[in-house]
Amino acid sequence: MTSTQTPPTTVPADGGGRRDRRAPKPAKARKAAKPSRATRQKGVEAGRDASQTVVNLLSPWVFEELRVHQLRRRFVLGALVLVVAVGLIWSGLRFELHRAEEELRGQEARGSALTVQIRDLAPVRTFVDGVQRRVIRVHDTAYDEVAFSRVLGGLTAAAGPGTAITSVSIGLVSRVSAPDSSATGGSAGTAPGGQGAEQDPTRGLLGTTCPGPDPFATNDVVGCLSIEGTASSRAEVGDLVVALGEDDLFLDPYVSTTTADNDRVSFSGTVGLSPKVFSGRYDDPGRSLREGVKK
Repeated sequence: MTSTQTPPTTVPADGGGRRDRRAPKPAKARKAAKPSRATRQKGVEAGRDASQTVVNLLSPWVFEELRVHQLRRRFVLGALVLVVAVGLIWSGLRFELHRAEEELRGQEARGSALTVQIRDLAPVRTFVDGVQRRVIRVHDTAYDEVAFSRVLGGLTAAAGPGTAITSVSIGLVSRVSAPDSSATGGSAGTAPGGQGAEQDPTRGLLGTTCPGPDPFATNDVVGCLSIEGTASSRAEVGDLVVALGEDDLFLDPYVSTTTADNDRVSFSGTVGLSPKVFSGRYDDPGRSLREGVKK
């Protein structure tokens, strides 16, 4: 005899007389995820590797020959690259050499033309050398030329209206012996001894002894001017001395004697000549030639 048990029913508290819902059925177990194709392929290869054994039947010398062959091929490729590089360098050098030879031939042709021109201009060079020698000779000769007209003009201007100059004498000493500038390579504008007027104010003239009011004076005196004359008074003589001292052509004017004779006063004295008395006309004779050429 089969007995059937009926589960008890629960009456809700609110007395509605309705039954509870049945409990939810358990969810079905999820199906296992299928492996991907790549995973299956790896598994197959792993099984195949495990089931297969690789046996190397080649002798070691075979591998050695393969390595030697690879090294030979690399050496051949390197040698080929080196040959190509050497060929390019050699070609570049040949091109530069050809260009240099062309330039050399052009310069040689130009040099030949210039040689012909120099030969044609040889007489001009000879003439210019002769003119240069003459310029130097004129410069050396007139380097210490004194402008006597300026000296006499300054003396006349210094004398007052009541003063008369009756006698004038100038003492100059010849130039110090010095080598010719044409032989020493001198040029116009320099002293015959190679010195300029700034280093040799007296231009080679020996300093002369010229009496002056100051016996210890060390002025550069080119020459000594001795004067004699008469004046209306001693004051006129004093004015002459002052005027000569103010002129840059003269140095240390000195009246040594004065003699009164009736209404006139006779005097005598000396005055030094400064380097300003040089004419300087031929200090640079080449400049006159250059200016003439420009004209």
